[in-house]
Amino acid sequence: MLWGVYYKTADFSEVSGLQDKAVSTDELYAVTSYFAECANTYAEQTQRDENGLFRADIGELLDQSATLYGPIVKKYPCLDGPSLRAKPLIFSKFMSWINFTGFFFPMTGEANLNTDAPHCLLPATIAHELAHQRGVAREDQANFVGVIACLESGKPDYCYSACLLAYIHLENALNQTDPARGKEISQKLSDKVKADLTANNEYWQARETAAAAVSKSVYSKFLAGYGEERGLKSYGACVDLLVAYYYNAAIAQPGAG
Repeated sequence: MLWGVYYKTADFSEVSGLQDKAVSTDELYAVTSYFAECANTYAEQTQRDENGLFRADIGELLDQSATLYGPIVKKYPCLDGPSLRAKPLIFSKFMSWINFTGFFFPMTGEANLNTDAPHCLLPATIAHELAHQRGVAREDQANFVGVIACLESGKPDYCYSACLLAYIHLENALNQTDPARGKEISQKLSDKVKADLTANNEYWQARETAAAAVSKSVYSKFLAGYGEERGLKSYGACVDLLVAYYYNAAIAQPGAG
């Protein structure tokens, strides 16, 4: 009930003045290409484990989370809020089996993270949950706000993770409208990026259980009850905001079509 109050207030688009719009396939292609290149670039600035996968110091990531939103607040004061450190969950493995990467607990204002999941998307997930802590209720907008907060922070691990998250959403949308161009972009991903995406997919595929299906169904109904008619699919709606925000940067990059 307390969390539902957020859904009755002005959302991020209203208070920030940043509106999404209809997206053409060409625009979607340009921004997907942009984030693929950004992911390739930031992948070179991240540490890797013995298998070549992204591996960050979780304690350091959580420490950095307290100041993550400082730069983006200067651009969007509506995102101002207390600088709270995200928290790891001691039952992270259980969270994976019900397909949850984290959650915001409104009673305490805490962003709680599943630290057992692949590290490559952990920083972006931290930013997503902190977006909720700063009053961004809707899942699609929290994803978008998380991406821009990470990229504005300049922190390499957060920037890389944000590019991966944005790319996944954008590529999924592009594959629905132009699979050939989606494949073209995916072939340009570096080996490091491909390895992280593959490991992440394999991790979650191995956890597609009956419990996970029930969890998704319940949470989708929960979201729909607050007006997010797409349920969990509303996570993909951040694509429109990403295209609106990054299109000019995308067409300005060398080699852009």
